[in-house]
Amino acid sequence: MVMCMMGIETMRKWVEALPDPVDPDGVSLPKSRRTRTRILKSAVTLLADHGSAAFSPNSVAAHAGLTRPALRYHYHDRSELLVATVHYILRQRILSFEAMARDYAARPSTAPFSTSDTIFSSLGQFTSEEYRAFCAVATLTQTEPDFAKDMFDAVQTYERTRVEIIATLMPELSPTDCRHRLDILHAIIDGILLPMRRVEDHEQRQQAVHAFLMFLASSKEGDALFEAAENAGIMPGVNRKQGAAGFAGSSA
Repeated sequence: MVMCMMGIETMRKWVEALPDPVDPDGVSLPKSRRTRTRILKSAVTLLADHGSAAFSPNSVAAHAGLTRPALRYHYHDRSELLVATVHYILRQRILSFEAMARDYAARPSTAPFSTSDTIFSSLGQFTSEEYRAFCAVATLTQTEPDFAKDMFDAVQTYERTRVEIIATLMPELSPTDCRHRLDILHAIIDGILLPMRRVEDHEQRQQAVHAFLMFLASSKEGDALFEAAENAGIMPGVNRKQGAAGFAGSSA
C-alpha cells in the first residue's frame, strides 16, 4: 500500500513537470481556465475526428464557439496552441495512470491481481479521443521541425513517467519487458487504426482490433505466442509468466 501511494506522488510530480496549458502562470482566473479548457478540448476533438489537416486556430475557435481574437488572447498563434494541445493531451494521459494507481492501491493486500480489469483499462486508452488526437498531431513532426523539438521534450517526460510507474507500482515487471509489449501495441494501432479513419466502418474495425489485443494480452494462446517469440530471440528478456500483466503495467 505504501509503495502504491509513493507511485501516486511520483505521478503528480511528473504531471507538474509538464507545463499546464490551462493555467500557465499558476494564477489564472477560473473563467480563463474554463475558456482554455474549452479551447483545448475542441482542439483534441478536431484532431481525433479529422486529423492534423483540420487543425488551425480558426477551426478550433469555431468549434469552441469563440471568435479568433478571443482564442488569440489565450494562445497567440498556431504554434503556441499546438504545443498547448500536446501538453494537455499528455497531462490527461498521465492522470489516467494516477487513476489506475489509485485502484491498484485501494485493493486489499490479499486480493489477487486483476489482470483482465487492468488490461481493459490500459487498452481502452488506445481508442480514446486523446490517444487518437495524439497520433494525429504526431504526424506534424515530420513537416514542422520546431514543433518536433517541443513534441520530443513532452513525450520524453511522458515516457519517464510510464517507466517510473511500472518500476514503482509493479516492481515484479521489468520496464524493458513492458516496452516490448507496448511497442507491439503501438505498431498495431499506429499502422492499422489511423488509416481506418478514412473508411466508413472505422469504429467497428477499431473495436475488432481492440478485442484482438485484449485476447492477445489475456489468453493462454497469447501467452504461448510470447513464449514462442522469447524462445526465438525476438523479444529477449521477456518473462512469459508475467504474460498479460506486462500489458497492464505498460498502460499506454
